[in-house]
Amino acid sequence: MKTIIPFKVNYSPIKSLVLIPFEKNPDKIYRGLELQYIDNTNLGTGYRVIAYRNDNYVDVYDDMSLQFQEDEKFNVAENGLNKHIQTPFSNVLFEKQNNCEMISFSFKDLEQRSIEFQIKEVSTKKTIPINLLAPVGYGSKNPNYLPLFFMYDFDFIKSNKTKINWSIDNNKISIDKFPFPMNMQFRYFVRYSNQCELIEFAN
Repeated sequence: MKTIIPFKVNYSPIKSLVLIPFEKNPDKIYRGLELQYIDNTNLGTGYRVIAYRNDNYVDVYDDMSLQFQEDEKFNVAENGLNKHIQTPFSNVLFEKQNNCEMISFSFKDLEQRSIEFQIKEVSTKKTIPINLLAPVGYGSKNPNYLPLFFMYDFDFIKSNKTKINWSIDNNKISIDKFPFPMNMQFRYFVRYSNQCELIEFAN
């Protein structure tokens, strides 16, 4: 007897991701940023920032190297899309070296404000990452699919000795901290995965 599952499954082009929350010290527009590295045939290869607004919508910024798609949906992100634009990214780095994560990017937002982010772990103290099925889309108002987001070697940025240069419109921003130690180390609430797999299930 054959079983037919009446759902289409799509694989998202997101390959790596870092989420940077600053909800305890929000900007006048944003309370969090999410840098994604994208690689696929339709969108091309490059970076994207999902900017989480204080009104629970998102602005999406695509690097110029990505193929812009005006009809792309972002309904699994809270209230959905506010604006989706292309803008040049610079100083982009997203990799792990000698057990230290290094992340940086720069771009201008909708109001032409300069957004600069640089974070570099210095402590080489060993950490134990996990594989995680992330709870994505649970706050969505009108989702168009069920996201299954697998994040491999998921971890939080270590705070000890970590170097941070982070500002919006030349205003320094404080990053939220994790409330208790992990693996005997204090952390920022900045969480990342250098290897992701997002499945769009049940469109």
